Amino acid sequence: MRIFKPNRGAALLALAAAGVTAAAQAAPAPPAPPPPPPPNFGSPSPTLRSGDGAFEFKVRGRVQMDIASVDSSYSQRNLGVAALSNINEEFTRTASRRVRLGVDGRINSKFRYRVEFESNRGAIAWTDLVMEYIGRDYSVVLGNQKGIAALDEVTSDPVNLFNERAAYQNAFALGDRRLGVLFKKGGPNWTFDAGLYGDSINNGETSARTNGLGQAEGANSQEAYAAGVRATYAPIFSISPEGAHILHLGLLYRYRNQGDDGLLTYTARPGISNYAAQTISTGLSATNPIAANSGFQMDETWNFETAYIRGPVGIVAEYAEVQARRPNSTTIAVPTALREFNFSGGYVDAFWQITGENRIVRQGEIRRMAPRKSIVEGGPGLWQVGARYEVLDLKDGSGNCFGTGVTVAARRICGGVYNTVGAVVNWQPVEFIKVTGQYATTTVRGGNNTSATNRRDGNVDVVQARVQFDF
Repeated sequence: MRIFKPNRGAALLALAAAGVTAAAQAAPAPPAPPPPPPPNFGSPSPTLRSGDGAFEFKVRGRVQMDIASVDSSYSQRNLGVAALSNINEEFTRTASRRVRLGVDGRINSKFRYRVEFESNRGAIAWTDLVMEYIGRDYSVVLGNQKGIAALDEVTSDPVNLFNERAAYQNAFALGDRRLGVLFKKGGPNWTFDAGLYGDSINNGETSARTNGLGQAEGANSQEAYAAGVRATYAPIFSISPEGAHILHLGLLYRYRNQGDDGLLTYTARPGISNYAAQTISTGLSATNPIAANSGFQMDETWNFETAYIRGPVGIVAEYAEVQARRPNSTTIAVPTALREFNFSGGYVDAFWQITGENRIVRQGEIRRMAPRKSIVEGGPGLWQVGARYEVLDLKDGSGNCFGTGVTVAARRICGGVYNTVGAVVNWQPVEFIKVTGQYATTTVRGGNNTSATNRRDGNVDVVQARVQFDF
């Protein structure tokens, strides 16, 4: 029989407690969580990140300030009658072309976001309001964003050669922002994008609006929608310290249907500017057949793009054709021969970075350039010169659209024809500041009018300067 001795038990308990205490003292303390990294000032706007680097937040924006001088000389005609009068318009205007402010970043390694709004000559609207999911070799973008667009439109406007994009891209609204979903896949020298879109979030929804046929809509009317695809490939893609050598090709298709919303029309301003009045348009009801129905219910657009770059010089060209269809109406008789029309447009740009920088097309987009030696470093900054020729044809159907002997019945659609020649000089003293001076002259035939029965032929000259910075 074993007899328990209290003194011995107490000693054993004391030794065990001492062992536990010693082990606890010997175990290292858990490391403190790392502090969040300081803001990254690698660009004009700081980037804030969480301690583990998963979350990211960055303020972004741009400011573009313009002064433009417009000088136009028109001969005004009245539906088949000889010239009625000459109209000369001459003015100078200053304006803020864009003031944009927003934030972007990522929530974690799989989700990015961007929220951005813009004041465009006083009108405020949302631009990008998106969430992007990043897959293994693809991404999906959901929200208000640019629709399927070609090279000149997908390139950010602070990076573009001229102050404004090509007239045909504006007329056909390639890249107009809508609420939708975009699938993206690609590599450095190829891309494939496919998107499906509804209406823009900037368009209000009401139960008492009227569509393009003059018919009242119900509260649950069908909204506009669009779908499109774009594919690009660069069979030549070489970027090295010696310079870039790139041949870029791209093809785009887009379909739009206005549903019960207002009908489509096509129009353009002259001179690669945003300040002169619209010069050509398909939306002039009294000068096109079927006066109560001057727009289009749907359209299909095919766009071809190409770019060739060799070191500091290069050429970019695009061309598009649009087949537009008038709506069928129970209240307005639309003959079959007057339902489908074709319009076209395109441009050619040539450029040279005098200071030797290379303009790069990567992943279907022209990328930002930085000066080889900025003025902060004692250099000249980046100097670039360029030239453009562009055309936009908004006439189709039989009949004479110009001069005398014009009748409404024979004309079909006479939206006018537009040709522009322009030149530009760009200077970037540092990477995120740009100063631009450009001149463009536009020839208009059968152009926009000041009344329901008058057409214009003439010329518009625009001299424009811009100072911009972005962050």
